[in-house]
Amino acid sequence: MPRNLFFIISAVLLIVAAVLGFMNISTAVALNLFGATVSTTVGTLVLIGFALGLASAASFNATRAIKDAKSEQNQLTWQKQDEKLAKEIQSDKEKQLEAKIQTLEIALKSALDKAKKKSEA
Repeated sequence: MPRNLFFIISAVLLIVAAVLGFMNISTAVALNLFGATVSTTVGTLVLIGFALGLASAASFNATRAIKDAKSEQNQLTWQKQDEKLAKEIQSDKEKQLEAKIQTLEIALKSALDKAKKKSEA
């Protein structure tokens, strides 16, 4: 979903919460909090609920941003390791080819020496 859509939804919810809160600002209710009775308005409860939800969403978003940053850092580390491994593999292939060339040179030299000895004999 586009980022702008989230801002639009948040703005609509803010307007709805504000309207509900201000429409019920004069309606008093009794609230029990751990045995203590608190008198407050419905509007205050609506606005507090919205603020808590907003704080939770902001906390979630911050946590996700931190995880994304760590994930990106891990991706970069893995990419560097992959590049290093690719270089090592290429180096190993070059060493193998050099060893094969050296073996073939020795075999060719040995074959030429044998052929030379046969022709002299």
